[in-house]
Amino acid sequence: MESNLQPPATRQDERFVWEPPVYATRGAGAYWVSPSLHPLLPCQKEAVLAAFQDNTLVAMPEGSGQASIAAVVMLNFLRWLPQGKVAFVAPARWQLKSQVEACQRVTGLDAACISDFSSASKQEARKEAWSQDHKRAFFCTPATLWSDVKRGVCAYDQLACLVVADAHAASARSDAVEVVRTLTRRRLRTRVLAFSSFLPCLPPAQVQEALTGLAIRRVCCRGERHPDLGALRVPMERVDRILTPGPEASRLLDALLRTLRPLIRQLANAKLLAPGETAEGLTSSALDSIALPGSGPQPRATLRHAFLALRLREALEAWGPQAAQAVLLDALAADTSAHRLVASSRDFAQFKAELEVAARSGAACPKLAALQSLLEAQLQERESLAVADLVVALDGAATPHALLHLLGLRGRARPARFLRLLTAGGEAARARAADKARG
Repeated sequence: MESNLQPPATRQDERFVWEPPVYATRGAGAYWVSPSLHPLLPCQKEAVLAAFQDNTLVAMPEGSGQASIAAVVMLNFLRWLPQGKVAFVAPARWQLKSQVEACQRVTGLDAACISDFSSASKQEARKEAWSQDHKRAFFCTPATLWSDVKRGVCAYDQLACLVVADAHAASARSDAVEVVRTLTRRRLRTRVLAFSSFLPCLPPAQVQEALTGLAIRRVCCRGERHPDLGALRVPMERVDRILTPGPEASRLLDALLRTLRPLIRQLANAKLLAPGETAEGLTSSALDSIALPGSGPQPRATLRHAFLALRLREALEAWGPQAAQAVLLDALAADTSAHRLVASSRDFAQFKAELEVAARSGAACPKLAALQSLLEAQLQERESLAVADLVVALDGAATPHALLHLLGLRGRARPARFLRLLTAGGEAARARAADKARG
């Protein structure tokens, strides 16, 4: 790959289109290339140009070409800085594998320069890869990169660009934020490009925490209805089916909410939550992102108790008493704070006793019963379900475009039917609020 900043005077590489010069880190007036066989959409090109000039967060729906944006940005930083390296971090292995494939498919990045640490790898092997000049693109989890930075395993002073997936998980305690904090402390001019499909749905305090932790200075936000993304949109019929929880689940939810409401008030009084937060609307992921610098033991205990109660509420709403019982047993086996909650709260002790009875009685999950009837009806209409005409989501947080993208159905002309099963009450209300926030 050409490493100079100017386009070649004689030979043009037909795989790429030479774009006008832009200001880029450590180089002004640098020409950049975009793939000719996989042209960028206007909103994707806008995100690429923003990332060239400043630390940028790209907030787009899943399946909107975020992998292509990252691949083009990484390729050009490798061109501009022949001695530099780039790193892509994501919490899931499939995300790392998908980005490696995108870099090779979209930009033709040579496999010899890629180090994929998505599988288990030893520290000695990673140190050797970082020390080799021809290894320039690294793919790993945030925990792996932070471990290597702390131990001096990776040459982070050579990092020209760091790409962070799932930026909505970047709390003050997260590994990705620790890496960025180290790079900033050393005054390294590493460009940070972050992606998130769910950031617009999160509370403002959590969004600000992610932006601050990753040192973001620009945001490119596009919703599912943006005209540029029309070519990626699958024609579909979208239906939400609201299911009524059984009587056992309703009684258990009432008992659990009686435990949760005082905990939420205590956190609001400690200024860890906004005054308007409710036990019905708060999620465990939002609570898990709260940092407690310098807090005493009481707020920490309250936060752990509220987090457990929210996880139980979500399991109970989505899957029924047996799933909630499994969550509670895991918490009792792993965390002494769960035992303290049982001992200190009469309402929670009553909830635990009623949950054990409901789980032993085999209380059915309304979603599984509805799914069984749907499959039986679908099989009666068709002999085979080889073509995914019906996509059923049991997770209230799922979006149709994200699921169709994961199933490999992006860009097809055949219509699809997306059916989301929601439990009446808190889950349905949170799902509709998230849909409204996505636009």
